[in-house]
Amino acid sequence: MASSNVSKWGEREVAYRATDEALHVSAPEGNMKIPWAVPEKLWRYRDFWLIFIDRVNTYILPADKMAGDLGEFIIRKVRENGGKVK
Repeated sequence: MASSNVSKWGEREVAYRATDEALHVSAPEGNMKIPWAVPEKLWRYRDFWLIFIDRVNTYILPADKMAGDLGEFIIRKVRENGGKVK
């Protein structure tokens, strides 16, 4: 299953796509792929989500774009691969 969403941050469009293999983020500055085995934690707040890759690296996702199928899929994949969800 794959799910996706697009967000505007200022003048930039950022696209989020979740596949069985990874979370993909595409922005004008470049693309990023986070395999599901990588995130240690996912913390959900009202306005944003934090994906902790390790003790130093954390990625911010806009909570409004994580609603629905995309967010549910991300939560499930993080948990399936041993990550903690708060």
